[in-house]
Amino acid sequence: MRLFVPDHPQLDSEPRRAFWAVLREAWDSVLVGAGPALSARLGGGITVDAVIGRQMDEAGDVVRALDAQGLLGQVVLLHLGNNGPFTEAQIEDVLAAIGPDRQVMLVNVMVPRRWEGEVNNALDAAVARHPGNTRLVDWWSLVTSESGLTREDGYHLTAAGAERFTDLVVSQIPTA
Repeated sequence: MRLFVPDHPQLDSEPRRAFWAVLREAWDSVLVGAGPALSARLGGGITVDAVIGRQMDEAGDVVRALDAQGLLGQVVLLHLGNNGPFTEAQIEDVLAAIGPDRQVMLVNVMVPRRWEGEVNNALDAAVARHPGNTRLVDWWSLVTSESGLTREDGYHLTAAGAERFTDLVVSQIPTA
């Protein structure tokens, strides 16, 4: 799934480069569910790149390819880990590919699997190692404190969940 949407005043004015999201996707994933809501809310400036089952070890190459095509924005939303854990080296590769001059929003996960805590701890640690250009988007706290945001499986979004996810992400987009 790719959504290309130009221009948004909250982001930079260069079309299709302001915001890029690397998203993990399961069959009916969190971000595939939230992609249309994000696009509608932002009104533009967002590229969503989601592939079924994407893992962190693939993300560095995806980032480098999109950067080479001029499609990597100044703000990068990264939501990976629902499909399994990753190593410090893997997330460091992704952050290096994104580069220190871009802002990175790392979204933690709420997935009823044994690796949920491991993934969220690794994301916290990555933010701690890169405080100048990364921030944690705490989806886990929001989704575990409000009912009705996920389907019966515990992680795919309802319509209300897509809106709340979007609220959370939009509220944390860096403005400068």
